[in-house]
Amino acid sequence: MKFISSLSLILSSLLFTSCSFVPSSGPLVKDISNKENEVEQFNIINVNTEIATKLASLKYQNTFANLFSSRNSNRIKTLAPSDTIEVRLWEAPPAVLFGGGMQGITSGASSIGSVFFPEQAVNSEGKINIPFAGMLKVNGKTTHEVEQLIVRRLSKKANQPQAMVRLIKNNATMVSIVGDVTKSTKMSLTSKSTIMDALIAGGWVKYPVDKMSIQLTRGNQVHTLPLENIIQNPNQQNIGLETGDIITALYQPFSFTALGANSKNKEINFETKGITLAQALARSGGLVANRADVKGIFIFRFEDVHRLKKLSDQPIKMTGDIVPVIYQIDLGNPQSLFAAQRMPIENKDFIYIAEAPSVELKRFLDIISSTIFSAVNVFRAVQ
Repeated sequence: MKFISSLSLILSSLLFTSCSFVPSSGPLVKDISNKENEVEQFNIINVNTEIATKLASLKYQNTFANLFSSRNSNRIKTLAPSDTIEVRLWEAPPAVLFGGGMQGITSGASSIGSVFFPEQAVNSEGKINIPFAGMLKVNGKTTHEVEQLIVRRLSKKANQPQAMVRLIKNNATMVSIVGDVTKSTKMSLTSKSTIMDALIAGGWVKYPVDKMSIQLTRGNQVHTLPLENIIQNPNQQNIGLETGDIITALYQPFSFTALGANSKNKEINFETKGITLAQALARSGGLVANRADVKGIFIFRFEDVHRLKKLSDQPIKMTGDIVPVIYQIDLGNPQSLFAAQRMPIENKDFIYIAEAPSVELKRFLDIISSTIFSAVNVFRAVQ
């Protein structure tokens, strides 16, 4: 009888203190989404198909084409100091300047005077020197404009002169290719030079394409996109380059961290082009049966405040360009399964799967069973 009284006292104490002493692997749904909880200082967004679709469109609307101006994608190259050019002149018969008197540097039929001039660099003042035409200011001019300038200068000295100017080395207009490429280098620009041309000039990237991101720096603008996106969408991503651009190849295996009632509590890498929540849950082993709360799938993320404003009309808690956001999705709702297939996962996302409330009860019952079993054994031992 004394044993039963003691056991009753122990059970009563356990029941009274169960909430404090039953361990939990993490917060429950009510702990996160309860409006009276301190977590309400953060932005909590319930994810549905509309929200997931908006997030997906916001993620993929950023292209190099709309992030950077493409002024040079169809530009006509103008000359600048240190550029190297080649000049060839012709004169109709009878040749006055470029006829037989210049055999040493003449090619072609003697009846049509023509001459190649040695390659020359545009000097620091932006000028070149052409015999009989003198010093010509070519800085900022196209090769066609230089041809016209030479013809005008020679029109009163030569018989129907013609000129051809060819850009040999574009030393003034360069871009840099650095990072995880075979060889960091500089590349001279042409009127059609693109990001892919720069990567090829650098010997291509060192690592698999799906693990690489390309960062383009132009003046004060710096933006990064997956290399896979550039390859798959060249019209929007493989843009023309400008003088001074820096193309940096980055080996960036993206990752998310999965914790809670899922099979794999770990950091998991994924491709730079991105994956969806459905894929992320599958890669982390899925929800653990009889343990996970299907209503409690949470994504913790530091979100760009400008993107958040496009996503939701609710007031934004906290200040700054980057604010913490908690996305919640209820997989108990069949519609949410479609949302999970659209919801994009970002680099460094934290995915937490809450435990079902019944799990706490099971833990408590396990403690009770263990306590009773131990007490009975002790009672038997003293008998």
